Amino acid sequence: MAGGETDISYRSDTVVSDLLSEIITQGVSYGRGDGMRGRRVLVEFVSANPNGPLTIGHGRGGALGDALAGAARFAGADARSEFYVNDATNSRQMTRFAQAVNARLSAKSDSGYLDDGGYPEEYVARVAEAVASRLAQSAGAQDLRATLMASAAFVREEQEAVLRQFGLHFDNWFSEADLHGKGVVAHTVRRLRDSGFAFEQGGALWLRSTAFGDEDDRTLVRADGTPTYLAGDLAYHADKFTRGYDILIDVWSADHAGYVGRTRAGLAALGYDPTRLKVVLHGSVRFIRDGAEVRGDLSGAGGVSLEDALEDIPASTVRLMFLRAPAEAPIDLDANLARRADRSNPAWRIQEALRLCAKAKIAEGTGASSDTITDSLAVFPELVRRAAESLWPHHITDWALDLSDRILILAATGGLSSKSAHAAQIALTNALDLLGVSRENDTDV
Repeated sequence: MAGGETDISYRSDTVVSDLLSEIITQGVSYGRGDGMRGRRVLVEFVSANPNGPLTIGHGRGGALGDALAGAARFAGADARSEFYVNDATNSRQMTRFAQAVNARLSAKSDSGYLDDGGYPEEYVARVAEAVASRLAQSAGAQDLRATLMASAAFVREEQEAVLRQFGLHFDNWFSEADLHGKGVVAHTVRRLRDSGFAFEQGGALWLRSTAFGDEDDRTLVRADGTPTYLAGDLAYHADKFTRGYDILIDVWSADHAGYVGRTRAGLAALGYDPTRLKVVLHGSVRFIRDGAEVRGDLSGAGGVSLEDALEDIPASTVRLMFLRAPAEAPIDLDANLARRADRSNPAWRIQEALRLCAKAKIAEGTGASSDTITDSLAVFPELVRRAAESLWPHHITDWALDLSDRILILAATGGLSSKSAHAAQIALTNALDLLGVSRENDTDV
C-alpha cells in the first residue's frame, strides 16, 4: 500500500464510519498535525541570477521548494519561502551580462552570444531596449553599474511574472546587493578571521573548510579585494539564523552539489550547527514533445524556458509532473503526455478522481463498501509529517495518485459510497493544496 500505510479494513463498520466522519468534520484541516510545531523553517528556492529567463530546471526547483514549505506548514511549522536575488554588483556573471547589454546599447556588439555562451544576442537586445529609457534618466549607458542595476531590475520583473504564472508565491525576496551594501558580508568575513578559520595565501583570503571535512579550502576574498560568491552566501545563511529560523532548507540544482560541503563548513566556522542546513538537490529536466527532446538555447540544466513550457502545459500539470519523482532523479516533462485524457496522464487521473468524488458525494445509496479508500485516508496525516521531515514531497504525490486510482476502480464497479467519496475528496484536495497544485478548471488539475 502507498506510503507504508496500515490496513484498517479489518476494523468494524463503526470505526470506519467514525474515521470518515472525522475527515468530513475537519475538512481543510485534515492532514494537519503538530509534529513540527514550534519550529521556524525558511525554504529558499529558485534564486536564479537576474540575467536571463527562468528555465524548466528552475521551475522544478520552484515546485519542490513550494511543496516542502507546504508540507512543513501542514506538519505545524512556521514555514516561510524566500527567493535570494543574486544581484550583487561584484558578481562576475552580472558584470559580464551588464557589459553585453552596454555593448548592445553602444551598437558595438554582433558577437551572437555572451562570453559564457549563455544567452543569445536576441535576449540581450531585448533587455537593452527595455532598460534604455531607464538609463537615459540616470547615469547613461556607459555606466556599467547603472546598466547592471537596471538590467537586473528588468529581468527580475520578468522572472516574477513567470513565477506568478507558475503559481509560486514567495514570502520574501532577499537582495544579495543589500548584504554587501549594509556591510553584512564584510562583517561575516571579519567573523571568520576572528574564528581562526580564515587565512591569507597568495594575496587572497581563504576559508579553512578542510577543517570541517570539505575536500579543499575555499576562497573568500580574491586577491583584488572582491569577495567571492561563497563569502556572500555565508553572510546570507548567517543572516537567516540571525532572523530566528531553526531550520534552513535550500533547494539547489544537482550541479551545485559541490557547494554543500563548503557552505556547511563555513557555517560551522561561524559557530552554527551545520546540520540545521538541509539541502535538497534536484536532477535535470528534459522537455519532450512528439517523442523528441526539445533543445532550448539557454545555458544550464533545463535549457528550455519555463515560460515556453507553460505555453504547452498548464502550470499545475507541470508542477505535478515535477513532484512525481524523487528530487534527485532526472525527469522528462512530456507535453504530449500532459494533454492525454486517460490514465497515462497523472494530472488527468487526479482530476477524474475528484470529478467522480463530487458526483458520488451527492448521490444517494451509492456503494456498499469503500474500505480500500479508507485504508489510504487513514495514513494521510502521518504521511504528511514524514514527508515534511524527510524532505520527500514526492511521497505525497504518490499517495494522491494511488488514492485516485482506487477511486477510479471503485467508481467503475459501483463501490464508491457517498460518505467515502466526500472524505476522499477532502483529503485529495488537501494534498493538492499542500503541493501547490491548483484545481481551478477541467484543463488543469
